[in-house]
Amino acid sequence: MTIAALKVNLIQQITHIEDSALLMQLDKIIHELHQEDTAVQRLSANPTRPFLDLENLKKEQNYNFDEAKFDKLIKKLDIQEPYEVLVEMI
Repeated sequence: MTIAALKVNLIQQITHIEDSALLMQLDKIIHELHQEDTAVQRLSANPTRPFLDLENLKKEQNYNFDEAKFDKLIKKLDIQEPYEVLVEMI
């Protein structure tokens, strides 16, 4: 069956439906399917990179890491447990 024939078939089936709740449900389903299809198209339009360059990614995302500020925070937290114990808690 061709796409055009499928469309005509769907239209014919829908025109015979008299239940407004069912029509609203069909409308919602079609809307959701269209949104999913649009999302898939957006993903395929922006393919993943062949390799990941961390330095370029940092620049693109405006990533700034203040090591001194981070060290100050660590000292302020005063964590006494070894990191192995902390990881096990996760």
